[in-house]
Amino acid sequence: TTNNESLYKAMKSIKNFGRDLDDSGLCVNPNGINYKINEFTGLLGSLECERVESRIKKRNELVERYVQNLSNTTYKPILQENGYCSYYKFICMTSVDRKFLRKFCADNNISLTGEVYKIPIHKQPLYKELYNDRDFQITDFVCNNHICPPLYPELNLNEIDYICDILLKAEIFFEG
Repeated sequence: TTNNESLYKAMKSIKNFGRDLDDSGLCVNPNGINYKINEFTGLLGSLECERVESRIKKRNELVERYVQNLSNTTYKPILQENGYCSYYKFICMTSVDRKFLRKFCADNNISLTGEVYKIPIHKQPLYKELYNDRDFQITDFVCNNHICPPLYPELNLNEIDYICDILLKAEIFFEG
């Protein structure tokens, strides 16, 4: 709560992705976020807390299978070295062209999940001017050369094996 009108307006804008407070809400200012949550989303979040540990455990099991199946290939998983990771995404570096790989997987009924960043942060319109004089070669390389295979806790090991088989076939077709 506040009795400061300008602080109130600034907070209201920030909690709405940084949008202007006029009726259009089209112009986005820097550093906006989304702190809005409705009752239904809150209920789902509360219910998810009851199964979060088992879902994280399952994701870790699936990641282990990916790592096992993709060892000795050009696919290189990015793994968390310390602690316990939830693996929201399974990030894998590859030399196979992503556009080719995405189509090859789709033709085999596999939908690769979205990349972590298709366009790196330093090239996003909001930050482009701030970083236009900097060279982020590693960031650019990672953004251009990673994929995120499916990693839903509802997947089973046979499905992970199938996905890996298709990734390996794509590697052979691409290089051959």
